[in-house]
Order: sequence, then structure tokens, then C-alpha cells
Amino acid sequence: MGATSLDLAYIVAIWVETSLWGAYLVLYVLCVYTLLVRRQRAGKGTTSLPTPVIISITAMAIFSSIHASIGLTRLLHGFKEFADGTALPGTLAVFMGKSTWLNILKEATYTCNTAAADGLLIWRLWTIWGRDFRIVALPLFLLCCTAACGFGSTISFAIAGPVGSLRQTLFIKTINAWVTAFFVFTLCTNVLSTCAIAYRILTFMPEHIPGRTVERRLYLQMVAVIVESGLLYSATMLTLLVMWLSGAGSEYLVVDATMPIACIVPTLIVIRVGLGVQWQKAKLAPGHTVESMSAGFNFNFLTAPSFNNAGNTALEVVARLPYDMDSESCSSRGCQ
Repeated sequence: MGATSLDLAYIVAIWVETSLWGAYLVLYVLCVYTLLVRRQRAGKGTTSLPTPVIISITAMAIFSSIHASIGLTRLLHGFKEFADGTALPGTLAVFMGKSTWLNILKEATYTCNTAAADGLLIWRLWTIWGRDFRIVALPLFLLCCTAACGFGSTISFAIAGPVGSLRQTLFIKTINAWVTAFFVFTLCTNVLSTCAIAYRILTFMPEHIPGRTVERRLYLQMVAVIVESGLLYSATMLTLLVMWLSGAGSEYLVVDATMPIACIVPTLIVIRVGLGVQWQKAKLAPGHTVESMSAGFNFNFLTAPSFNNAGNTALEVVARLPYDMDSESCSSRGCQ
């Protein structure tokens, strides 16, 4: 990519990232509001907030805000230096500089955000499979590899040296290897975890929802939310990986956008399932009597502690508010 092309790509990337970041902030507020309102309606003392969900989405909100701020700062800094005549033509030196503290902080933030998003997905996988650590052993290993590669690339950025220096030339292959491995590991984590979650849910449905049309339709809608959201992020990461390996420089158009997308996907799941279930409840109320709807559905059903509660109806298991994730309450419901 030429200097001008890189500049234009960076401007477009910042525009896309900040647009998605703004959308995510709205979703984050809606998500937190929905979680708090659900707890209040459920009654004080009956449930507790899903701590992993709250911590993860809040951390991702902070990381995405820092990342977007750094990107905008680099953009302004680059064009300021170009206007002052202290940068190379097209501000290429500013945007390609690996060892600047802004770029190092940006890479570290990207790694932390990806780890938080993947960690939340693995936690959902763990809870849906009855808290069986054997199921999440491989995803956890992939998560550790993702974090190691992310911070490895960050360290390489820190010691690479200025643009055009011999040290950066020597380190560029190392950086490319770290980044490629990072994309591969996070992609594998998302594909594997999403498939395992979908498999667990789909294999549960035929046994517990054999002929209930209303419940089956609602159940499949919630499954679709999980699978489609996982496919969205996985497709984004796959596109980024292909662009990165092509070496054409087009990855600059996508890499910054993956930051807010990684935040939007898990947050959108909570909101979409919650609003969809409440709408379905209101729609069915006049003509149907579904006992498990009386207490309200769990918009975050994908964190349900277990699918092995034979004594409960399917909707009670799938739709239960899993805010009391402590061992005592889980044991009382027959969790494994």
C-alpha cells in the first residue's frame, strides 16, 4: 500500500470504529439497564447479578473506549506533524510507527479486549455444559495462546525501534508471526465455543421439547441468536485474517472495526434474547398459558447453569435467570 492509500485506509478505519463504538455504548447502557431492571422485577434477594457478564461487558466498554480514543489521537497527531512538516509525506511514519507509546497501548488494549470477549464466551460454554471443566479445557488453552500472542506482539512493537531502522526491519517478521497466530487462535476459540454451545442446546431440545410448538419456536429463536452472533464475529475475524495474510494492506480497513464488533456481539445477545423473549411473552399472554413465563424469561439464558434439570420444564431450564450462580443455588436446582 502506498503512503496515501494507508492514510485513507486509516481515516476510513477510524470512522468505522468510532461509528461502531458509538453504537456499542448505546447497547452497553441498554444491556446494563436490562440486567438491573430484571433483577429489580425478580424481587430483592431472589437473584444476584451475573458478575462475569457485568464485569466482562464493562471491561470491554472501557477497552473499546480507550482504543477508539487512541486511534483518534494518532490520527490528529499524524496530520498535525504533517502540517508542521515534521512527518514523512502522507504521515506514513506516524501511522506505521510500531514503537510509539500510543501504538503499544493500542495493541495492549486490543489484546485485553479480545481476551475479555473470548473469556465471556468460554464462561457461557462452561455454564451451559453444567460447569464441566473438561469441556472448556481446549478453549481455555486457546485463550491462553491468544493472550500470549497478543502480548508477544505488543512487546515486539515496544522493542522494534523507529520506522526504517534496522531493528524494526528485523522485528517485522516476528511481529507478523505473533499477529497471525493471535488471529488464528481467537478465531478457533470462537468457532469451537460457538459450535459446542449450539450442539449442547440442539441436542437438549428433542428430548425436552418434543411437540410444544410455542416453546420449540421460541427455543429455536434463542438458538439462532447465539449461532448468528458467533458467526458474525467469526466471519469478521476470518476476513481480517485473510486480508492480513494477503499482505495488501487492506487489513487496516477491518482491524480497528473488530474491536467494537467483539464488544457488540455478546452485548447484543443479552439484549436481543431479553427483548425478544419479553415481546414473545406479551404476544402469547392473551391466548396461551405457559407457567414458566410467569416469572419472566432469562434473556441471558445462554449462561444457564445446567441442562440436566429433568424435573423442570424446558422453558424453566432455558429461561431461568441464572443470576444466583453460587454453588448452593446451583446444587438446589440439580446442577452438575
